[in-house]
Amino acid sequence: MTKPERQLLVRRHEAKTHGAQWMLWMLWVPSIGIVSGLLVMLFAYRLLSRELERRARRTPSQPLPASG
Repeated sequence: MTKPERQLLVRRHEAKTHGAQWMLWMLWVPSIGIVSGLLVMLFAYRLLSRELERRARRTPSQPLPASG
C-alpha cells in the first residue's frame, strides 16, 4: 500500500469516526434537555400541588397572605 493510499484510508476513518461522534452528541444533548425539563415540570407540579392543598385546608375566615 502506498503512502497516499494509507493517508486516504486514515482520512476516511477519521471522517467516519467524527460523524459517529457527532451523531452521538446530537442524540445525547436533546436527551439531557428532555430529562432536565421533566424534572423541572415535576418540581413545579409538587410546589403547585402543595400550595393548592394548603389553600384547600385554610378556613374561609382566614385572610389571604399579602403577596409582594
